[in-house]
Amino acid sequence: MKRATKIGVVGTAKNTGKTTTLLTIYEFLNLNKKKIIITGIGYDGEEIDNITFLPKPRIKVNSGTIVATSERLLTHFNIPFTLIEKSNIENSLGMIVFAEINDESMVTVAGPTTLSGLKKIFMSNVVEQVDYVLVDGSINRLSPLAIVDYLIFTTGFSRSENLEQLAYEIKVIEDCFNLGIAFHSLDKNVPVIRNLISGDKIKNMAFNLSKIDMIKIEGVINGKVFIELLKSYGENKLIILDSPLTMIYSFTLNEILDLFSLVNKEKIHIAFENKPELLCITINPSFPMFNGATYRLELKSSDTLKEKISERVNLPIFDVVKKRDYFFSFLSQKFD
Repeated sequence: MKRATKIGVVGTAKNTGKTTTLLTIYEFLNLNKKKIIITGIGYDGEEIDNITFLPKPRIKVNSGTIVATSERLLTHFNIPFTLIEKSNIENSLGMIVFAEINDESMVTVAGPTTLSGLKKIFMSNVVEQVDYVLVDGSINRLSPLAIVDYLIFTTGFSRSENLEQLAYEIKVIEDCFNLGIAFHSLDKNVPVIRNLISGDKIKNMAFNLSKIDMIKIEGVINGKVFIELLKSYGENKLIILDSPLTMIYSFTLNEILDLFSLVNKEKIHIAFENKPELLCITINPSFPMFNGATYRLELKSSDTLKEKISERVNLPIFDVVKKRDYFFSFLSQKFD
């Protein structure tokens, strides 16, 4: 049975080039005659940014592309499509459907907002009939992206004009993905902590934390309580988290650094049930500048930004607009 490759793209902030990156990947796959599904985490594809009111790159798709989005949006914008399958998943805009676009169109993608919703999309028979699924991610809903195969982070001056800060943030993200191993336990008896929010949760555990060698932590995690748990009970234990993204959306920077320190001292071991490959970083040198009344687009040097980030990380870094052919060459080596 053919298995579609799932690629997620997520920005470290709004206007960091996420949609442009996704569209460039889509263009590459189209040139290589691949069958594609596009979906997103929540609502994206709007024409105008709802904060800056500046134009955004919409999702322009060719005839034959399949989208998993709200049926209401397709009909509202008069998109010519053929309904393939209803997903029985709903978001705030209604039922999500698989629809094949019948003519070149500017589509708005509103897909599932949860991990379970995206998992149901991936398990659909429709996905088995395509080569790639592209997922337009959301920095505010990172957890669903744990189940993609490859992940791309985008950053740029919209996130910060401080080059050192941008570079350090990407290094921490890279380090999170370099930490630990992929681990799938079939042992139903692995102790599980769900929603680690307060220290009382630890005190009330039905099992004795000091006498076990493996703990799985699911759901909402308070980073401070997590670090306290590791310092008190984590030595020589295997701690299983959902994915590296758990650290990025649950922990503060200092909490992540504390975790790195504990792991580097070999006091604890980290594993992930889901571990997407962090494929590369893309950068956007343009950013919205507020002039006192409205926003306007400003442009800085992408070469300077790339050089600064490259000093700290080992990942490939691309300006997909300025160096489109280099990005295509990289994708060709990875996916051809």
